[in-house]
Amino acid sequence: ARDPQEALSSRPDGAVYLALRMDDLGGMLRTVFSPANIEMMTAFASPEEAQGFRLFGSVIAQLPGQSVSLVAGTAADKTPFLQLAASVPERYRAKLDLVAAGKATAEDLVTLVLGEGALLLAGAVPPPALQQGEKGPYYLIENEVAVSAKDDLLLMTLSSKDLQDALNALEDGAKRLNLQRRF
Repeated sequence: ARDPQEALSSRPDGAVYLALRMDDLGGMLRTVFSPANIEMMTAFASPEEAQGFRLFGSVIAQLPGQSVSLVAGTAADKTPFLQLAASVPERYRAKLDLVAAGKATAEDLVTLVLGEGALLLAGAVPPPALQQGEKGPYYLIENEVAVSAKDDLLLMTLSSKDLQDALNALEDGAKRLNLQRRF
């Protein structure tokens, strides 16, 4: 399994950014939004709010993301950037392969990001535009979010350039974000 952090590309001098890594994101969210915690929140909510909390809890319970890494910030010229890489369980590999091959549907993308419980939201997602990049096909959603897959990672960025940089970082360790830990 690939480490999602390997898909974060280096940033030029002058960039201001935040890098984050979380292992077992789905498990942590399932704990925070457990049925018991949801019921506790709904005790003080209107019936409509309570229904929204329960729906949110059921979607979170099926979130496929395992390890997630992201880097977000602005370049020296104030251009925003975001790279997100998430590992997903083996049972989603067929959908990842469809994304990597340029054969995925909006439903496949919604399932990979939010899980099977979010399929009812797939109709609200605009059809992704298939693009051809230097590293293969990718999807552009609303001309703002570029999505691709490599191995067992789902990649999402704010631009096709950031997506190509993420794919390059996966291939070449010298192009990866070097996180110097400081205490």
